[in-house]
Amino acid sequence: MERYIIPSVYQAIQLCRTLGDAEYGMTSLALEEQLQLPRSSVFRLLKTLCSERLIEKRGTRYYLANGMYGIGGAAPRLQKFQRLLAAPLTALTGDTTHTAILCVPADNCAVAADVFCSNSQRLSAIRPGMQLSLTGSAPGHIMLAYHPRYRDENSLNIAELDSRRVMKLAAQTCTRGFAVSDAPAGKGQLVSVPVLASDGELLAMLCLELDEHHGDAELLSHWAGKLKPVAALPAATCTQNKKEAG
Repeated sequence: MERYIIPSVYQAIQLCRTLGDAEYGMTSLALEEQLQLPRSSVFRLLKTLCSERLIEKRGTRYYLANGMYGIGGAAPRLQKFQRLLAAPLTALTGDTTHTAILCVPADNCAVAADVFCSNSQRLSAIRPGMQLSLTGSAPGHIMLAYHPRYRDENSLNIAELDSRRVMKLAAQTCTRGFAVSDAPAGKGQLVSVPVLASDGELLAMLCLELDEHHGDAELLSHWAGKLKPVAALPAATCTQNKKEAG
């Protein structure tokens, strides 16, 4: 190793790269073997990266987390979603001037991972990497309703969120089955639905940016209904893959 390289930083980067190639995650033992590091070093690296939400632990396996979007990375599972959803989201906007957006849960915000628009004359205010607030955006409302973190009073305090407002937004979202908010800069409206795994885990949020305000609840419900079959694709694809593998 070169003289000026910091070993712990180098090891953390190698660990993240290794997890980035592991769609189904890795155990700490597998990481020890792959990286050829002592168990104590791997343990400290995992604890540090988990505390910063750059990786996450599910069961006994570790995965690259959505927090990587904040520093320009992307979890392999979400890269897979982008490939799977790109065509149907682009087709959904069709000849309209609406914009479809794939958002992912991040650290107390929703992050726009990809933006799809069929109309070259339409320029959305939302760009990839943009952070959308939990209480001020439709994808954020989906997080409040479906992410278990925001059912915990302590997490709400850390995020400096008003628990009564969170409960109200979550209840409205669950009752409707979709969320609605103003678009950034007050131009148009956002309609969002959750992308859920077969076990109910919130994977992402699909969002449609309508080019103008629509007070018609039936019309908003119509567009949410268009998003829901697309949002169901990841879980359906995963179920199909498991059947074929089994």
